[in-house]
Amino acid sequence: MAFIRPIIKGGGGTEIQGAVDITEIAGSDISAGELVFLAGSGNYTKLESPSNTISTSGICINLDGTRLTTTSTSSPFLRIFDITTTPYTAITPISSGDLPENDALCCCYNQDGSRLVVGHYGSPYLTIYNTTVNPYTKITPISISTHVRKCKYNNNGTRLAFTTSSSDSYIKMYTVSGDTYSLVPQSLPASQPYDIAFDPKGEHIMLGLANSPFLQLNNISGSKINDPVDILPSAACSVVFYNHDGSRFIAQNGNGISVYNSSTIPYIKLFDISTGLVNDGLYNQDSSRLIMGCRDYPYLRVYDTSTIPYTEITNINDLPENSCFRLTMSYDGTKLIASQSGISPYLNVYDVTFFIQKMSYAPIKLVQANRYGYCPEAITAGESGVMKQLFGLDMTYE
Repeated sequence: MAFIRPIIKGGGGTEIQGAVDITEIAGSDISAGELVFLAGSGNYTKLESPSNTISTSGICINLDGTRLTTTSTSSPFLRIFDITTTPYTAITPISSGDLPENDALCCCYNQDGSRLVVGHYGSPYLTIYNTTVNPYTKITPISISTHVRKCKYNNNGTRLAFTTSSSDSYIKMYTVSGDTYSLVPQSLPASQPYDIAFDPKGEHIMLGLANSPFLQLNNISGSKINDPVDILPSAACSVVFYNHDGSRFIAQNGNGISVYNSSTIPYIKLFDISTGLVNDGLYNQDSSRLIMGCRDYPYLRVYDTSTIPYTEITNINDLPENSCFRLTMSYDGTKLIASQSGISPYLNVYDVTFFIQKMSYAPIKLVQANRYGYCPEAITAGESGVMKQLFGLDMTYE
């Protein structure tokens, strides 16, 4: 992992605003007044689950970490929770006439949380909500005639992609400008895409496929890239995703996953991890942890990504009780939601603790995804101390 020295500036003229006290464990010895940030994941502590009496087919959290949205193939097909409360509280920001009328299969927010997309099994197949008003209002910029299985915005919200079950439209992509969505024709795969993932650099979209070659990489302009990886998966690939800077790519590979260096094309396979069959996965906010939702016990697996190969760690208190179907994490990494199949509570909610770390230990592109500030008093490594969180700083690096 590369290490760099951050340079703290006044936000390009922006005044530094206030401070909030955060108490966490120090990851190293920290001097009084030293610049710090919240790094990595400590323990995952299970909290009381929200009242949710049905299985979920999709879950997502908005940008500011205040709303959790779940979709289901049973009524109510769409539920939204206020996640600033404990336990999370079901709310009704959508008028009853605008709620889905049939099975909802997936959901996603755009980059600023102002739009919520829901994919359906039946007509209208895709619904987009404006979440900046109360109640949310439906907008209808896209008309399709087949059910939507997976939906994703890219990192800056300028592209929306979704998969369908129709061979003539397995993958659809649109440019986004306000509420205008313009179709970008894609090179279609030969089999059903089970999952899709935009690379964080905004250049490509990866498709995980039901049949050989199991992966297909398209430019966002729509053309197919030949030989996207050096070693292809050997079985159906239902889980694909990247870490936050796009340097690592994960693909399901039989009873496990493959980890690739995705800095250049073709991606180079680094190693496999025997996770068992997986349903979903993600990297945490600084990519220091890989989290996999598994079909078999222990259902939720966490890996330290600072080692090669990754090292499994056991810092989850109270694992899910059944197959972990979907995962989502808040942007700041403090909330992890794992849905489970078949039995209540269906949603497992975890509070994620962090370490206070010196700013000089910051990996490239890490601080931008974390909270940062300074320690008013010295803290010894492994002991609890106070960090004052700052706002309005502009981080540049050398």
